Amino acid sequence: MGRATRRIFLAQVGASAALSGCLPEDAGRRLGVFDAIWRTVRNQYFDPDLGGLDWPAIRREWRPKALAASTESALYLDVLFPVLDQFRTSHVILTPPGDLLLTTGRSFRLPRPQKGRSFFMITPADEAGMGAVLTWTGAAYLVEDVSRHGPAWAAGLRPGQSLQVAGFEGPNHRPELRLAASNGDRFSIRWAPRQAAPANETRPLYGGAAYLRFNSFDRQPVASAVTVLLGTAGPVVLDLRRNSGGLIREGWNFLSAILPEGRDLGRFKGRERDYLMNAGAGPDKFTGALAVLIGPRTSSCAEVTAAALQHHGRARLFGARTCGSVLASQTYDLPDGGRLMLPYADYLTPAGARIEDRGVAPDVDVVPTPGSASKGADPALDAALDWLRSGQ
Repeated sequence: MGRATRRIFLAQVGASAALSGCLPEDAGRRLGVFDAIWRTVRNQYFDPDLGGLDWPAIRREWRPKALAASTESALYLDVLFPVLDQFRTSHVILTPPGDLLLTTGRSFRLPRPQKGRSFFMITPADEAGMGAVLTWTGAAYLVEDVSRHGPAWAAGLRPGQSLQVAGFEGPNHRPELRLAASNGDRFSIRWAPRQAAPANETRPLYGGAAYLRFNSFDRQPVASAVTVLLGTAGPVVLDLRRNSGGLIREGWNFLSAILPEGRDLGRFKGRERDYLMNAGAGPDKFTGALAVLIGPRTSSCAEVTAAALQHHGRARLFGARTCGSVLASQTYDLPDGGRLMLPYADYLTPAGARIEDRGVAPDVDVVPTPGSASKGADPALDAALDWLRSGQ
């Protein structure tokens, strides 16, 4: 992972409270945060071997660096992020207690990108403003989609490109993202953030099918999706390409509205016990034909859903391989107001296969191309509709 120099800016990292400046240089507070993270990982991480890391040695090496950190920003950027970046599984996410103030000329190590996510400073409003979807695949940012009328298209971005972040300035009214391709091409995008598309969408499709999209497995989106499913007599295209997952119970609720009672949904394997899942009973089940759209951003519960439906032959999957980020996780509060997400169990499909870091492969591999994007087409959706119309 490279190092980067940034101008003065506030880097939003996901918490709601804003810092007016750096915290006091309180050595005890810094050590308290480090020790809390170290103990939590030792006691709660799903793999008791901690991925082969020598955790006591890491404490001996990095605890003095936590003590020497001059500011809270330095503690997170120079110590805590690098320590946790040594874990190569999903759902290891550290959220500082607010905005980080980075000083002029400050050289720092960026947090390891999370598979299935955009650059960590890019929000949904930024993606809507730039008109592009960039997803980290483990080696580069894949350009999944580009709006032909947006700043990203004007800058030269096209679906299918693999890019690295060369620089970022913001946030302000017009952030700038600089990207580099392996062939030497450079791209610079400036945009004004704007309201993102709704997270849930339903609409009729040509030929009598219904389109259903929801972007998280939380209570309200799942309840609405189940209502749509059970109220639909014809075929459905379920779009999980932007679904980042959510609550395990909501994934169970959704699958229980489709699969017969008792069907194996897989299991989560923890340190001391396994968590078995079987489809639940219900007065109604969706019985229509089902096509599911998946891609690199399909994560967590969305991947479990796709894997279970595919295993039981209940749906056909179209698109691209999913993220491979399926560990069950829990979030812990830190003494300074930050938060640490850690995985406590690994997911195994009904066939006993791991999909962490591997993802779920589609039945029909279909990805956007520069040509399809220039026409405003959606090849995966078109392929799903062709299959539904064929009656197979």
